[in-house]
Amino acid sequence: MRKSIKHKIMLGYTGVILAMTLIIIGTHLYFNANLRQARAKADHYSNSQIYGAKLAVHISGAGVALSNYLASRDRQQLQLFFENQKKARQDLEALKQSRVKNDRTLDELERTVGSFLDYLDRTAMNSDEMPRAQLDLGLAASLKACSLFLNHSDGMQQRAAGLFAKRFQQSFYITLVFVFLVALGALLGGYLITHGMTASLRRLMKGIRSVSAGQFQPVEAVNSEDEVAELVTAFNRMIQTIEKNELELQEKNEELLAQGEELSAQNEEILAQQDELNQALTNLTRQEELLSGLYQFSQRLTRTIELDGLVQVALRGLLEEARAEVGAFLLYEHNALEPKAVVGLERLELPGFRTDEGLAGRAFSEKKSLTVKYGEGQLQTRGLRGPVQMAHEIYLPLLFNDKALGLIVVGRTGPREFTAEEQKRLGSLADQVAVALRNALAHLEIYQTLKKLQEVDQLKSELINTVSHELRTPLASVLGFAELLLKKPPGEAKAQKYIATIYHESQRLTNLINNFLDLQRIENGRLDFTKKSVDLEPLLQSSAEIYRKQSQAHAITVEVETGLPPVLTDPDRVLQIIGNLLSNAIKYSPQGGPIRLKAIRRGAASVQVSVADQGLGIPKEARDQIFKPFYRVDNSERRQIGGTGLGLAICRRMVEILGGEIWFESEPGKGSVFHFTLPLAESPAASPLHANGGKDGLAPWILVVEDDPAMAEFIEESLQASGYATTTVSNGPEAMAALQQKPVAVILDLIIPGPFDGWEILRRLKQDAATQGIPVIISSCLDQREEGLKLGVADYLVKPFSPDKLVTKLKTVIQLSPGVLGLPESCRLADGAEAVVELLEKKGFVVKDVQKEPDLLVIDLDHPERTA
Repeated sequence: MRKSIKHKIMLGYTGVILAMTLIIIGTHLYFNANLRQARAKADHYSNSQIYGAKLAVHISGAGVALSNYLASRDRQQLQLFFENQKKARQDLEALKQSRVKNDRTLDELERTVGSFLDYLDRTAMNSDEMPRAQLDLGLAASLKACSLFLNHSDGMQQRAAGLFAKRFQQSFYITLVFVFLVALGALLGGYLITHGMTASLRRLMKGIRSVSAGQFQPVEAVNSEDEVAELVTAFNRMIQTIEKNELELQEKNEELLAQGEELSAQNEEILAQQDELNQALTNLTRQEELLSGLYQFSQRLTRTIELDGLVQVALRGLLEEARAEVGAFLLYEHNALEPKAVVGLERLELPGFRTDEGLAGRAFSEKKSLTVKYGEGQLQTRGLRGPVQMAHEIYLPLLFNDKALGLIVVGRTGPREFTAEEQKRLGSLADQVAVALRNALAHLEIYQTLKKLQEVDQLKSELINTVSHELRTPLASVLGFAELLLKKPPGEAKAQKYIATIYHESQRLTNLINNFLDLQRIENGRLDFTKKSVDLEPLLQSSAEIYRKQSQAHAITVEVETGLPPVLTDPDRVLQIIGNLLSNAIKYSPQGGPIRLKAIRRGAASVQVSVADQGLGIPKEARDQIFKPFYRVDNSERRQIGGTGLGLAICRRMVEILGGEIWFESEPGKGSVFHFTLPLAESPAASPLHANGGKDGLAPWILVVEDDPAMAEFIEESLQASGYATTTVSNGPEAMAALQQKPVAVILDLIIPGPFDGWEILRRLKQDAATQGIPVIISSCLDQREEGLKLGVADYLVKPFSPDKLVTKLKTVIQLSPGVLGLPESCRLADGAEAVVELLEKKGFVVKDVQKEPDLLVIDLDHPERTA
């Protein structure tokens, strides 16, 4: 059957429409497939970004946890490290599962992160040896790889979104074209075929226009089953799909934006951590440089232990470190800061600094560094005070155990100030200098101590040699002449000569032994001194007379100022001092000559005694040592003179104990003058109370209590030669009987035979009112002066002693012998009177009521009732 044209056209159009419909359906299917593929790619890169961000977070957490564990050894940090490490590996595995072909950034990420995780696995169990720097570098590289991957994924996601939009647009345009063709065909065919088809197409075009305008509104459905109806349905589905995809894309975009912001924040945090690491590395480098400088400076300081070398090395080292031109090293000596080394100044232009004035004194006393800035043209009169113009100074105290040992001053002439870092560094160097300085001072002290010990050892050897010589020489003379007297009695003249020699040599031996004993007693504080009011002239005359007999070649003269008041001193010690000085004057004037012994008043409170000779004099180099024990001038001419070197040392100690001072003036080859002072007595010495107390009224009678015949004869001869009458007894009963006859004085030996000894005689004498005023001088080989003075003895002589010493003591005792002291009965009952009475009675005075004529009347002028 032949079809009509209309039918053909209808069939043709129907075929065209069917073909176009199939094409549109195919395009739609292709478009949907492309959309699904683009969506899958977008989802893939979105997931990659998520896993990449998680991987960066977990790697960073693992690195931070391990770093914290290395710093604190906290086991929780180690556990946190293992958890983050595990999650990081899971994230890396997820990225591997979702990878696409030829993804180089993912390959780089897998290689970098995998290596870093493997490195952490290998080193986590041996964390003590893990280098911190390598950990930080590995962490930074891993985070950088993550950042690159995230950036790459973000770019790929944007490309996928762009591809989706492009393909959507292409499909849309293709669809439009085919729709347009279908519409055109529909219009042409519809005009011929059906008017209703054009209406449906117009509605569809309206919907398409709304879609192109961005308004996704579905097209009203067509009540037919033709292709137009299907197209409308497909179009509506397409709109729904587009809307759904748009919403999903918007959500993904928002999620990606949030992830991007999070990654940006993490990136900023990583950059901040990197900056901190760089700053820490810089600080570590500076610290290393500082420690290296300190070590090198310390090495320079330890190369020398000598003080002079140390101050030079320390000062120049500090100037190099400070890049300064001027400096000074001040050491604390003699309560002042003395310059020991200077740079940039003449030492004469830099005086010492007191510790209580100026910047140097302030820094030293406050024990803290000071910096000073001077104005242009300003003179630094309070600074180093040198000839250069100073701009900046820093004062660095040298502290050891919070004790200031000295000060280092560093100055700059240029405009550059001392920064806080430089001040801190110089302070650290100054601390090292203080330690080295303390070591140098300790070394110097040890050296000086060793030197003194060597000097003491040398003096000891010289002392042994000297003492050996000084003891053997007089002993040889004594033994030799005694042997001559025993073997063959010589004539009277020779016998007298031999005896005189034996006497002088024995006296020399006695003086030598006494010097040793006196020095030992003085050093131990056991030498007794009994001070009393003494007239010096008899002592000087007596000493001069003794030494005139010893040397005929010397003219010894005595000069005493007229009206010289008495002194408060120990006469025995004064005799010993004058004797030592006269002996030295004679020894060191070997050619003879005049020796002058002079006493004058010195000021209002003392008397000056001088011994002058015209002998060898004292060299300048020996003047600081002349008063030291055992010191003798190292000179062959003086070595021939002999001596122990103790005389002047004993003189100095005795004069000081007596309240005076001793010094000398000397010129080599012209002689020496030794001076010493003694304090004046508070009141003049009392006049003699017993001018003549002898039995016959002609000579003072002295009772001698001595059991040794030789010693008794020696005392009798000595006293009788000086005009005294004597009676000698050898035991206690005889002594008590003789005391009833009232001798002027008693010479009493402590160790005597009989029913009681000398101590008992002394007690009974002082207890008897008739005899308690008689002065007693003890003569004993035992040095028990303190016990004797407590019992009221007038003086104490230790055997052996010279006749002159005995007579001088006796004269002094008789001159000051106690008498009867009167005290009114009313005053004796007053407060404090008992102490006065007890004191006077202990001194040997008889204290009675005013019934007879007394020798001294004691009156209290401040008595409340004025009865005195």
